[in-house]
Amino acid sequence: MLNSTQPDLLKLSSNFSKMLKKRFGKGPESCLTVLNKGRLYIFVRNFITPAEEVLIENEEWELANHFRSAVFDSVIQEFIAKASKVLEIDFKYFFHDWNYSSNTGLVFLEHLHVDEEKVILDSQSNRFLKVVEEIGLQLHKKPEEIRMFMNTHNMCGIEISGIQTHLETLLFKNGNSHFLQQHLTHIKQGYLKHKKQLESILNYSVDDVFVMCDYERNRYVLFLIFSKKAI
Repeated sequence: MLNSTQPDLLKLSSNFSKMLKKRFGKGPESCLTVLNKGRLYIFVRNFITPAEEVLIENEEWELANHFRSAVFDSVIQEFIAKASKVLEIDFKYFFHDWNYSSNTGLVFLEHLHVDEEKVILDSQSNRFLKVVEEIGLQLHKKPEEIRMFMNTHNMCGIEISGIQTHLETLLFKNGNSHFLQQHLTHIKQGYLKHKKQLESILNYSVDDVFVMCDYERNRYVLFLIFSKKAI
């Protein structure tokens, strides 16, 4: 049901916040749910538990990430059933990323038959994708395809396909998430390092960068969150 109403999305935002509070002992300051072309996005802000604060103070980043990922996976698995019922969309895939520095996170849900309506790119967007690809070549192997599947005034989503190495595939099959998470962090930091370059092309300030990996379908998904015009 792609013509879902705003009350449906507000209800899902409330449900997700309550699920987080139930599992973590506290809920986020804000939770915003957006539906776009069969994809569901959940933006979470200001949500760190006391246990995570202790881990972060001691620079135990890997333990903090592992703890959050495990609980988020459990919450999202439960949430998918609710979202699928309310929106009448059979969501199958989910991904999430969290930035402790900005205390913000993004959850991304997708179903099997996404509306792949082509995003019309202007010269600025094409130049932007070219720079994203050039930056990516410093971080991973050359992609088979790179495309922008979402482009709004406050967010863009880019799918980067065919960049998985044989080692990554093997680690994923063996359940070795430690190295894979480190690699994702390295990729995100690489894009953040070139934030000014990206902003100069877009003429927007980049507030957040989220990177998620779909190992089953050999792709990374890069999200840039915008705010005001860049100076």
